[in-house]
Amino acid sequence: MNNVFVYCELEGTTIADVSLELLTKGRKLANQLNCQLEAIVAGSGLEGIEKQVMPYGVDKVHIFDAPGLFPYTSLPHSSVLINLFKEEKPQICLMGATVIGRDLGPRVSSALTSGLTADCTSLEIGSHEDKRAGKTYENLLYQIRPAFGGNIVATIINPEHRPQMATVREGVMKKEILDLGYEVSQVEDGRVTFIGDAEAICRANIFLRTTERVLLKVGSFHAETFEELFQGTRAIPWEEYLPKDAKFWVAKASSIKSKLFSPSDIQSIMKKAMVERMKKAYGIEWFPESGASFPLRVFLHKDTVTVALDTTGESLHKRGYRTLTSKAPITETLAAALIMLTPWKSDRILVDPFCGSGTFPIEAAMIAANMAPGMNREFLSEDWKHLIPRKCWYDAMDEANDLVDLSVQTDIQGYDIDGDIIRAARANAKAAGVDELIHFQQRPVSGLSHPKKYGFLITNPPYGERIEEKKNLPELYKTIGERFAALDSWSAYIITAYEDTERYFGRKADKNRKIYNGMMKTYFYQFLGPKPPARKREERKEEQ
Repeated sequence: MNNVFVYCELEGTTIADVSLELLTKGRKLANQLNCQLEAIVAGSGLEGIEKQVMPYGVDKVHIFDAPGLFPYTSLPHSSVLINLFKEEKPQICLMGATVIGRDLGPRVSSALTSGLTADCTSLEIGSHEDKRAGKTYENLLYQIRPAFGGNIVATIINPEHRPQMATVREGVMKKEILDLGYEVSQVEDGRVTFIGDAEAICRANIFLRTTERVLLKVGSFHAETFEELFQGTRAIPWEEYLPKDAKFWVAKASSIKSKLFSPSDIQSIMKKAMVERMKKAYGIEWFPESGASFPLRVFLHKDTVTVALDTTGESLHKRGYRTLTSKAPITETLAAALIMLTPWKSDRILVDPFCGSGTFPIEAAMIAANMAPGMNREFLSEDWKHLIPRKCWYDAMDEANDLVDLSVQTDIQGYDIDGDIIRAARANAKAAGVDELIHFQQRPVSGLSHPKKYGFLITNPPYGERIEEKKNLPELYKTIGERFAALDSWSAYIITAYEDTERYFGRKADKNRKIYNGMMKTYFYQFLGPKPPARKREERKEEQ
């Protein structure tokens, strides 16, 4: 009674990543509410399924195992949840903002007259005062989601009806950090804060695929005036981080909804404050700044100043393998994130018919081979020997090398109409060490075909940045749609800025995410095919 419930989606007999992420969030909410976390799993052949969810802090698992419950269909699953909720009376129910969640959530909430908030990006517990009614509600679920095309963020509450239901978007970067074994303390404004030691800095830089840089938080304070900014900066114990010969500067300052908004003024005042602090700490008047580099990144949000040291240096999307690029390449980090937002696994087919310099196939091959993305590059904080012992870097790199498996069997293909670009893609794949796992071929999209079922089309096609190119887009996207339709039981994932994609592709997307590729607004269209049939338990045992 009055507990937090999470509906767990299945991929065969495996709990989907989005549901595991929700269990982590559900556990945190349950702790705040001093109640239990309960999981719901409905499918077929679920023997031992509880072992997949119990490590996430689940107190109770409701398992519904019957032939008619897999694959997912609306009515049986709706009936399961409606009857269960009438009996158990949960206060909160969370589902993934997926095709299944968007179908199941409204059906259940409508039957229970409980209400539902879709596509939440954050969940919190708080109170609400209804001044008109003279009532104060405690321990409500704050359901936070973008509104009006993403221009504002709405916080939605449900004071009266239970359960409070929400579908929640998955967060790839957060999941990566959890998979590394670290505790996430905060997610906001595109940043994920986690707790770790010196070794965590090394492992995060080497292993994280979707992160642009790893920052070491050194302080946070409130500042509405430049004097408060100066004093707050000076109060940070810089001598614990910066040696006498450190080269230090404020590399970037950003301000959102704060009284201080001039980046150049913020940078100048903070530099002066740091110097004043270090003069007193070291007893010297002048700093040569001839040693290791310590760039700072500063974020002001609602007058709260967060100060961090950049441990990465060059952005993590620069893996070190892409020396040759096509006209409009996608960044390595974004490519990895988009792949990880799909159900693709290394034993499934992946084709990119507009592969360009090969970013999608290369990132997929690195995922398949369990190859850490930062293995072939250097990081700024490798020179911070007083903060991060060299042994931490050696151990993290040894761990990365031990995990690589280049014997994995893959079917990853990249096509492009330009032969020079294909040669560049091959060179990049070789530099990344995964050229044996990818088949590159000069081929137009009109030649796209594959004899096998259940493959994945993941691509970044042209979207007419030049006016003269725009006239060719309708025919191009029509061709993509026609060739995809000829593939048996495939799924397609397309990132593009072209607004008429669905019209000419010939099908409405099952899911659509708005994503900024640099400063350009793009859309990640997801055309979902059927899931392959679940393998028999005996087959899985033989492989183990």
